[in-house]
Amino acid sequence: EKFLYYLAYTFGKKKLSRGGRLSLTSNIVLGYLADIARLPVTMPLDLLSTRMQTSTSGSLTEIFRDLLQARGFLGFYSGWTAYLLLALKPAIQIIVFERLKQHINRRAGRSLDSSLTFKEAFFVGALARL
Repeated sequence: EKFLYYLAYTFGKKKLSRGGRLSLTSNIVLGYLADIARLPVTMPLDLLSTRMQTSTSGSLTEIFRDLLQARGFLGFYSGWTAYLLLALKPAIQIIVFERLKQHINRRAGRSLDSSLTFKEAFFVGALARL
């Protein structure tokens, strides 16, 4: 899930920034779109995973078949409107991460887009998720 999000975010950032920095608004929109871009793959997997955990009978293939027969292909995407709202959370987290990263790099005398050390990235990532 997160792999697909960061893949889409990094791809979009490289395309949009063209060597410069993205504005706060661009970062929010990009983070939001990156989270939505993963939904076609992850929503059906999340649904099947939940059904497997709550089901008292059946294998994964039986649950898949039953859901497909009962609701059709679009049944794998039920609740997508809630996901559209929930996609804002990672967008906000990536902005907080990027701003903290720039602050740390500035204080360390590095360029703003320099990579963080493992320790820095760990703590910045943890703070961004609060």
